[in-house]
Amino acid sequence: MTVFRPTAVYGPGDREMRPIFEWLLRGWLFTPGQDGARLTLLHVEDLAYAVQKWLESPQAPAATYELNDCQPDGYDWNSIAAIAAEIRGSPVRRVRVPMPLLKGFAQANLLVSRLSGRAPMLTPAKVGELTHPDWSCSNEAVCQALGWEPQIVLQNALRERWF
Repeated sequence: MTVFRPTAVYGPGDREMRPIFEWLLRGWLFTPGQDGARLTLLHVEDLAYAVQKWLESPQAPAATYELNDCQPDGYDWNSIAAIAAEIRGSPVRRVRVPMPLLKGFAQANLLVSRLSGRAPMLTPAKVGELTHPDWSCSNEAVCQALGWEPQIVLQNALRERWF
């Protein structure tokens, strides 16, 4: 059995990451959790490419593969803001979202979603994910086993609006 474990996957049609990227390119980065939190990202096309490479590989071993866009050590909030500032040609203002506000918004969003019958964007469980201090991972095993390398880094995805 093979399992692919990408961290945050984004791409066309993504309802969760798209608003974050749109605000980011407008000059605003709302950050939950710790300032030094680390995360890795992966474009959906690179995830599909990894699966394709696995399906085409006659000797790919069954394993659990972590996947990301190969950014060394992942990203932190400052590096994400710096990427967006370079693309925009102007600064990105970081706004730290206090945990009580984030949790309150998640509870309210859950209630509204139950009343409206629509899927919630932010839930108490999602708050736990968003504030985890380290979502980084390594591509080493999947790159060695499949010869796969991601093609889309965050900077290019934001510049070309591939989200």
